[in-house]
Formats: sequence, C-alpha cells, structure tokens
Amino acid sequence: MSGRVMFALALIGLFAPPLLAQGDTVCVFQGKESHDIASQYASDPQNVVAELSGKTLSGGATVQAIAVSGVDPKQEDAAAQSHQCGYILTLRRSVILAAPAGVAGNMGNGGDSPHMNQAAMDQQNDARLDYTLRKTGSKKKLLNGESDSSSPWAHVSDEVVKKLSRQ
Repeated sequence: MSGRVMFALALIGLFAPPLLAQGDTVCVFQGKESHDIASQYASDPQNVVAELSGKTLSGGATVQAIAVSGVDPKQEDAAAQSHQCGYILTLRRSVILAAPAGVAGNMGNGGDSPHMNQAAMDQQNDARLDYTLRKTGSKKKLLNGESDSSSPWAHVSDEVVKKLSRQ
C-alpha cells in the first residue's frame, strides 16, 4: 500500500470512533400551559438538559441536549431541525389540586364540584412533569409518561436514555 493510503487509514482509525460516538441530540421544549404554572416551572427544560446531557447510551454514544424556549408547539420541528436535533422532548406540568376536607378524590382537570372553594384551588398537592419524546419530523410518540414529584428531572432523563438506548 502506498504511504498516502496508510496515512488516510490511520486518520480514519483515529477520528472515526469519536465521530461515531457523538450520540443523539435532543431538543427540550416546554409545552403550553397557563401563565402561573409556566412561570413557576420555567426552569424545567434547563434542569432536564442538565440531567440528560452527557449521559451514555448502551452503544457508547453520548446524549446531547438543548433547551429551546419561546417556540410555538407548531414550530417545534423547524426549531429542532435548525438546532440539528434528532429528537424532540416536550415537557408539560400538570397540577393536581387537593380536595377540600371531606371530599374524596382530587380537583384535577377542572372538575366542577359544589365543594370547590378558593382555598382548595390554591392548595397544590402535586405538580407532575409530563413528557413526550418523538423523532424530529414525526408525530409518532416514542415515549410518553409522567414523572414523580420527588425527582422529576432525573426520572425523565433516565426514561429518555433507556428509550434512546433501544433505538
């Protein structure tokens, strides 16, 4: 073999593994929510990105994550493509309100109850983080779920890593 071919093969051997192991990029979006909820949990995308970035998939690739804010849900695909993201992770907060004393159940999903009052509306029992993962350019959900309230960002990150490892 000529010296140039040997040199080219040596360069490929040196740089190919890091290039192949760069991994998948995930754009993290915050879904539409009421103004009060959105302002209270505005840091969710950044917290998920902090948990998710640098995680290693089963094949050895690493996950890169980018928080993208101020994007209308209809424009998520275009924004993800501009950031060269292969996946879109959309986060939404759902707040479950405590039921007033003596009323069974919860006040989630705006249920009308003769027992609802402002004190019950102001008392939040649980603020779950709902998440959806899909490939950029596809509407098919690869992963859909909700986190626990104790460690929501770590839970979402772990679930995304598990799913991407199986892709």
